[in-house]
Amino acid sequence: MRHTPSACSGVYSVTLILLLLIPLSMAAEANITYHLNLEMESSCPDDILNVDAIASNGEPASDVELRLVLYYPYQGLRALKHTDTSGHTFFELTRNGTYRIYINTEAYDHEQYEVFDYPESCPPPPPKQMNATVAVDCGNLAAGGNAMLTMNVTEGGIPLKDVFARSLHWSSMSSSTGAIALPLEQDDYFVIFEKEGYTSQTVFLEEPCVFND
Repeated sequence: MRHTPSACSGVYSVTLILLLLIPLSMAAEANITYHLNLEMESSCPDDILNVDAIASNGEPASDVELRLVLYYPYQGLRALKHTDTSGHTFFELTRNGTYRIYINTEAYDHEQYEVFDYPESCPPPPPKQMNATVAVDCGNLAAGGNAMLTMNVTEGGIPLKDVFARSLHWSSMSSSTGAIALPLEQDDYFVIFEKEGYTSQTVFLEEPCVFND
């Protein structure tokens, strides 16, 4: 008697084949090595190079070792960092030029390095403004003592430390309270205040002391 396959046996065969293929496809996917790409962008005012390592499947690539080399003008290795869990890290660019970011990871296919041109550094931020006040104390002159200049330097009402103040004969730095004291000489008519990142300020003495000859 001739045997005719039933519809149920056909469905069973197809199902069995699919079940056999699923683990094979999962294994094949597990063996895929994705390509690694670097997305780079500089930002001001701190000359920062932000780097994001992204796999070709769109996922962030963590723990990728990146070496920053200033290639032209050549200054060699400038920094070595690893990407975080979001695939991000950053470098401080010490000067303008052509950089190479060398990639080191066994988890992805990748180029040996990526090139980043930084033709111009960030412009310096505008100088801040300080406020300096000067008071003249002539009280000790009558007793044969010294006249004094008492000064205070602030920024937005907050004491400003390490401001360099100089008169014609004397100089000093402001304390953590913003205070400065200098002896006053007969030919002192102004005080100059200076600090890096700030606009210098000159204060003229409106009421100089009367010195005895």
